[in-house]
Amino acid sequence: MTPIRVGTTATKRGTDVSGADAPGTGPGPEQELSEEEIRQYLGEMRQAPAAEIIAQVITVLANGAQVKLGRNDARVLIDAIGAVKSAADSVLPTEFAAQVDDLLGQLRMAQVEGEKEVAHLAAQAAQGGQDEHGGLAEAAPGDAAGPTTTADQQGSSGSRLWTPGR
Repeated sequence: MTPIRVGTTATKRGTDVSGADAPGTGPGPEQELSEEEIRQYLGEMRQAPAAEIIAQVITVLANGAQVKLGRNDARVLIDAIGAVKSAADSVLPTEFAAQVDDLLGQLRMAQVEGEKEVAHLAAQAAQGGQDEHGGLAEAAPGDAAGPTTTADQQGSSGSRLWTPGR
């Protein structure tokens, strides 16, 4: 089966969720798919096992979460992976389900560490400090750099436990 393209319109430009661009999906102007190409694509989707499509969805969510680690919006992507996995447990191969569980654990730990780092940098910036590179430490918009407490600044791991949906 050819990689599934994600998008709201049927065009030759799309996102190949397997990690590499499918033919005709690279940069450039969008081109409408012919009616025959749409039929072929829909036929491939109908024949694809649900587990394969779910694996591709999880891959997209994991890539997004990895890019956004430390930011608040990474949490929703990580939680979405867990929700998709939970809903699809009955059709996922056991080995893949175990890999997703491991991935979720790693992403959650990395998110908590990323949030700690962002909070530390925000605290430094608020105190007028500079980071180790000599510039002001600054959190990007959307980063998990809410109000910090003394416990956060001292690196208390108990204050940054994973809370789904937070």
